[in-house]
Amino acid sequence: MTSVISGCDFVAGWGSGICGLVVGHPFDTIKVWKQTLPETSNSTRVMITLLKHEGFRGLFKGMMFPLLTAGALNALYFGVYGNMMRELQMWRGVTQATCWDNEPYCRWHWDVFFSGCAGGLASVFISCPVELVKTQLQTQTREPNLLAKRDHKYLGPWDCLLDQYRSKGIRGCYRGIVPMLWRDIAASGVYMSVYAHAGQRLPDKQVWCIMLAGAAAGLISWTVVVPMDVVKSRVQADSKTHPKYKSMLDCIIKSYRHDGIKVFFRGFGIIALRAIPVNAVTFVGYEFFISLCN
Repeated sequence: MTSVISGCDFVAGWGSGICGLVVGHPFDTIKVWKQTLPETSNSTRVMITLLKHEGFRGLFKGMMFPLLTAGALNALYFGVYGNMMRELQMWRGVTQATCWDNEPYCRWHWDVFFSGCAGGLASVFISCPVELVKTQLQTQTREPNLLAKRDHKYLGPWDCLLDQYRSKGIRGCYRGIVPMLWRDIAASGVYMSVYAHAGQRLPDKQVWCIMLAGAAAGLISWTVVVPMDVVKSRVQADSKTHPKYKSMLDCIIKSYRHDGIKVFFRGFGIIALRAIPVNAVTFVGYEFFISLCN
């Protein structure tokens, strides 16, 4: 079988990842604060608290490390997705143009889903240390122990990453990988499935159609995994020296006992608000760079 590995998906993923990050990071900071604050607050109050303690720059805390890696992360995700889809199409003897209308090709929907899941699985091994550092820096406040008990104030992303490594080796850098696997694999499959189906139903690739399909993909895929995102944020924001949670399951049990079932939907509003513009911009960037590459 002839290889269909293409670099275009990696290039497009790189450019679109940076676009989406710049738009979405302030929303992400508010989301992480809302999910990790001890008491329940609405997003507006969380933003006011954040601005009060950290100032406007606080909205962009922890952005540098993701900014350096967002291109590589999205390149890996879209690269794995796009190339796996082409391999599956070649294996089945169909082309992208016939996938939707070809009656015997009912497995196309599953191919999109599993290719998305594969992209999500591949990207987790890069994104987990990045998410850990980002979350630690986002929840590091001027007021001691507002969000989590800390013995060390990090000077930047590399200081944080090295401290995690010195503490528990490579495992320390992958704290929270279990909830991330549960979150990202499922969400990635849903993400690409919604985008692919919406793209087939909407007119030719005009910008507004791409934005609408991307926004729908982001909103629906995040809605599915909000509870696991809350658990991920809490585990990664936890102190390494005075941990509140021993594991993902321990976090779920303690969070439920303290705050009830509603705790697992904290931050849904800001997640939805963030998902729409971020993923609209991400897919516009992706399609733009794909067209340039082709």
